[in-house]
Amino acid sequence: MNLRTIQVELEDRPGSLMRAVGLVTAMGANIHSLTVRPHASIQGRAWVTLTAELSPRQLDLLLRK
Repeated sequence: MNLRTIQVELEDRPGSLMRAVGLVTAMGANIHSLTVRPHASIQGRAWVTLTAELSPRQLDLLLRK
């Protein structure tokens, strides 16, 4: 497996982070790091940067979701 870094923009609402992390962990992937920061120009949005051990197939499936 390879470490992959993914950055996504989410709504800054209760449960958004849990759903994003849940997609990764449901695949059995191990999360190495997670960073959340507010979007600089759009209020109510946040950037999530996640580094996880993902196989190429897991990464493909995750990006489709």
